[in-house]
Amino acid sequence: MSDQGDNLEAVLAAGAATGTAAKVEPDDQYAVVPNNYRLMDLERFHPAPRRTRDKVEMQRLQSLIQYVQDFKDPGTVVYAEYDEDRIEAIIDHPVPDEPRWGDHRANYVCPKSKEWRTWNRHDGIKAGQEDFAQFLEDNQEDIFIPESDKVAPSAADMLEFATTLNAKRNVTFNSSTRLSDGSGQLSFKEEVNDTAGKSGQMVIPGHFYIAIPVYQGGDPYVVKAKVRYRVKDGDLALWYDLHRPEKVHERAFEGMVDQIAAEVECSIYWGIYAGSKD
Repeated sequence: MSDQGDNLEAVLAAGAATGTAAKVEPDDQYAVVPNNYRLMDLERFHPAPRRTRDKVEMQRLQSLIQYVQDFKDPGTVVYAEYDEDRIEAIIDHPVPDEPRWGDHRANYVCPKSKEWRTWNRHDGIKAGQEDFAQFLEDNQEDIFIPESDKVAPSAADMLEFATTLNAKRNVTFNSSTRLSDGSGQLSFKEEVNDTAGKSGQMVIPGHFYIAIPVYQGGDPYVVKAKVRYRVKDGDLALWYDLHRPEKVHERAFEGMVDQIAAEVECSIYWGIYAGSKD
């Protein structure tokens, strides 16, 4: 038995024999108190705790990186969990042939940006002309022309389209044609004093792009938005479908993990630490 175990056994025996607390040396960790010889942990009387048990919640990725840099040791590990947008550093992670408590952790739940939440919330949602035009006007700053598609509509083009939608609210749509560039051409008749007026056509862009950050404070990512529309009983419904936003989300999360790997020299695992649900 170790010296600490011998000492603890002696204290228990002394307490049991006398019914009173035994004398405890400064380095002892436990003492027996008279109430049914209950063991009392003396850690709070020591100058410092035996080990760090901190669990901190970070608000920014760079804070997590800095914290790990400040406190890491050779066994420190980072876990990345894509489905929950969470990155957790276990400072005192167990290492081969050396169990450790895993009580010192830094956690970062990656918050989605306002732009990402806005565009995803309206993804695939059908809207009337006025509501769709208002959405484009409110979020025109996110519209972007990538190097790979120079003919894509600009923010100014989409704003002009929104203005046209607002100007054509009192019309009856009667047919549509898909053009070779993917855009749509709608035929309509204006309604003037409950009678049919002049006919016209309106072009609906086939797609546009947005450049928005997935995570708050993160880099922007380009996402393609396909414009959809439907004519029913003379009314026009419009919406957009984001092209594979889950892949953009995945790239953004992997980008943060890559940044940690570049700035902090420690092992990175994809998954959840078994003790992190305590």
